[in-house]
Amino acid sequence: MSQNFQFQVGLSHIEFCRVFGSNTKCRRHFESQKWPGGYTCRKCSCKKYSSISKRGTQLIYHCSNCRSQESLRSGTLLEGSRQPFLKWYWVMHLMSQSKNCISALELHRLVDLPYKTALHIKHKIMEMMFESDKERIGSYVEINETQLEISPVEKNNQYGHSKRTFIAALQTSVDGRPQMIKLRPMNYFKREKMESWLEENICTCCEAICDSQHCYETMCGLCKNKAHMNILLNKTKRGANWMNIILSNIKASIYGTYHTIDFNHYGHLYLGDFQYRFNRRFNLKKMFYELVASAARYSYIKENVPT
Repeated sequence: MSQNFQFQVGLSHIEFCRVFGSNTKCRRHFESQKWPGGYTCRKCSCKKYSSISKRGTQLIYHCSNCRSQESLRSGTLLEGSRQPFLKWYWVMHLMSQSKNCISALELHRLVDLPYKTALHIKHKIMEMMFESDKERIGSYVEINETQLEISPVEKNNQYGHSKRTFIAALQTSVDGRPQMIKLRPMNYFKREKMESWLEENICTCCEAICDSQHCYETMCGLCKNKAHMNILLNKTKRGANWMNIILSNIKASIYGTYHTIDFNHYGHLYLGDFQYRFNRRFNLKKMFYELVASAARYSYIKENVPT
């Protein structure tokens, strides 16, 4: 595939301001994403409401059939938030169109949000990204692991860095160009955890390539037991070593953006953010609209996430 996507404009700030420049425009667009065919009650699927009341700044719709009440934010990613639609749209725009990660501190400065609110919104969006990106990869798959050096740790009156391991599976084309990636923190390589990770992320019919480190012995045994999966050890380079390049880019982006992160609790979200953006990098504008659409049907996504 052509690499001209690197120079795509995406959804520029100028176009964003023209299309979503007011809270009213954002609210109307969000309404069209939640109810594409007009108002629909979540409980009885009735398409008529008898009246609209106001609770604070929110409009409350009263179902004509079951009399249940529902706001535009109910059952969406924005449920429980008092921040305007415009600020939510700005955060999703900045997170989806940025080449690198964007910190909560930068969102606090750019979108005029309290820092804790910006962090909370960012975490909710990253959680949605992680839960939305469940498509398994196949064809040619390269598997590798690397370590992140997290916040300084004091030991024997000297400061060092704690290291956190994460594993990556990169789907490539026949000529070796990267297509999709799967990332997951992996503190230990036990059989049960590796088997679960393989089942969730990699199709059974693929050609997987990994090195001959001891941690992959369990994985190779699991893969060979699958009907159509073949493991090639040590090998077959098809052009540039994209796996190492991408892993280096991930670490550079994290180191250059965040002072410290709680990788034990939120590592899967920060990796999920990069994974979501990488897998949709060929169309940046479409990525933003998909993110908003996912936010509008977030309750559906959570109900259908594999456990």
